[in-house]
Amino acid sequence: SVLIVEGFRAFWDPVLVEQMHVRFELRVAPEEAERRRVQTKGGERIRGYFRSHIWPTHCAYVGGAVARTPMVAFLSGEGGEDATLRAALTCPRLACCLGGEPLRVAAQGLVAAHRDGAVANATNAAATIAEP
Repeated sequence: SVLIVEGFRAFWDPVLVEQMHVRFELRVAPEEAERRRVQTKGGERIRGYFRSHIWPTHCAYVGGAVARTPMVAFLSGEGGEDATLRAALTCPRLACCLGGEPLRVAAQGLVAAHRDGAVANATNAAATIAEP
C-alpha cells in the first residue's frame, strides 16, 4: 500500500521522514512563489509580508529540514500542474518502490483525476510517498 504525506513542512519530523521511501520537494523561483501567494492569498497587501517573512522562512526550512533529509528528489513546480505531477509519478525511485508498469497506469489516472478536480494543489504539494 502507499501513503502520501503532503505538506509544506513534511520534512521537519525525522521520525516521519525515516518512514518515507520516496521524498519530493517542489522548487519555484521566489518571484513565482510571490505571484502565486498574491494571486491566492490576500492580493497586493500580502507582498511585503511575503518578502519579509514567508520567503525567508521557507528558505530557512529548505536550508534546515530539507537539507538534512536524505534522498530528496527536487521537482520544478513551474512547468504546470500536470507536468509536475507526471514528473513525481515517473520518478525512478518511485517506480522501484511500486514495481514499474502499474505506476505508469497510475500516473495517467492521477493526472486525469487532477484535471477533473479530484486531486488538488499539485504544484503546492511537497508530496512524499511511503509504504507503511
